Amino acid sequence: RGLEDPRIKEPLFDSYQGRHFEAITRMQTEQKLRRTKSQQPLANLVMGNMYLSYGFHQEAANIFEAMLDNDQPVEVRDKAWFYLAKSQYHSGRTEQAVSTLSRIETELPYALQAERQVMEAIVHLKQERFEKAVDVLKDIDSKTRWWLYGRYNLAVAMYKSGQQAEALSILETLAEMRVDDDETRNLKDKANLVLAFDLLNNDKPVEAEAVFRRMRLQGPHSNA
Repeated sequence: RGLEDPRIKEPLFDSYQGRHFEAITRMQTEQKLRRTKSQQPLANLVMGNMYLSYGFHQEAANIFEAMLDNDQPVEVRDKAWFYLAKSQYHSGRTEQAVSTLSRIETELPYALQAERQVMEAIVHLKQERFEKAVDVLKDIDSKTRWWLYGRYNLAVAMYKSGQQAEALSILETLAEMRVDDDETRNLKDKANLVLAFDLLNNDKPVEAEAVFRRMRLQGPHSNA
């Protein structure tokens, strides 16, 4: 949001199409020629994100760290803190990522705020801090694409913290939702998988079989 310069928007479009190398090369050229000077902070955020998408997490982190001086507006610094945490998270430095997220001073745009909540909750889940994960996710914004991921992870956190009835209710809603893309189908399969294993663990194999049949035989969770 807020991007006006076509010299930034064109590389970003390439990145969204999966052409990350071309996008980074084009953006580097525009920056070296100082053509993005009028929107340089946004250009840096975009460049860092393109490195993240391409899998170059340390290069992305270097860009975001360079943006954390006090000369930047607080909104820009907070976005840099967020994306730095994201690069740390994808590099496996989860505790460092949570510490970095705590440096954010203002409310992030709602889509980034929801992604922040999911990322922070997943770290808590990995470290078995289930009640903290519940607290982080209980008020996630339903208008963002992260809401479904938040609801799934909220259900897992509640299940692990002893709130099985509420967790299974959320998972059942996710398992029965109508889907139109692979990403959501994968999430639906995950919800069904948890429900089925819960039934197996409670000696209900017939009911579990019915739930397993709702899953795809081809997909990332078919082996399980």
